[in-house]
Amino acid sequence: NLAQQIGNQGRYAEAEREFRAIYEIRRRPESLGEEHPHTLSTRSNLAQQIGNQGRYAEAEREFRAIYDLERRPESLGEEHPHTLRTRYHLATMLDGLARRDEADSLLVGLREAFLSVVSDDHIYVRELDAWLEKR
Repeated sequence: NLAQQIGNQGRYAEAEREFRAIYEIRRRPESLGEEHPHTLSTRSNLAQQIGNQGRYAEAEREFRAIYDLERRPESLGEEHPHTLRTRYHLATMLDGLARRDEADSLLVGLREAFLSVVSDDHIYVRELDAWLEKR
């Protein structure tokens, strides 16, 4: 989508504005609603753009809220790939805030959890491995 492409070009503030506009529409009850998977995905993309701008505390709050919604059994559940990816993103924001112990607690068993639902060449696994290697 356009907002993602803008972010991929490093235009994070502009991408944030686009994702925020999309999120505000999707979260309305007459649209998809706050807990719809597409709304949560948009909110996650918004949080990522916030984090890309170095606003880790704000992004951490967003990812924590998303993670709390996604992990509920009536939503996506703990082991859903999107929930696991949100857990990864939350860990990266905590790491950016120098809260390494908290980040590490989220990372424990994450790769194995991913591998229980996706293959080892899946983008989520490759993304996690690349980040851990740089860390």
